[in-house]
Amino acid sequence: MMRGAVDYPNAIHFDRMLSAVHWGTFLNLLRIPGVALSIAVVRRLTELQGIRSAGPS
Repeated sequence: MMRGAVDYPNAIHFDRMLSAVHWGTFLNLLRIPGVALSIAVVRRLTELQGIRSAGPS
């Protein structure tokens, strides 16, 4: 059945599209821990800058 199929250069390849959707979903899910880690690092750096600007006790 597939021997008679013609590969058109402008055709939509749904198997590749589905793969792209899965990768997009996976990469979007990576944002959540990335944002949480970024917030934690910025808060820690801000805390350390506050301690440093207070000078020696």
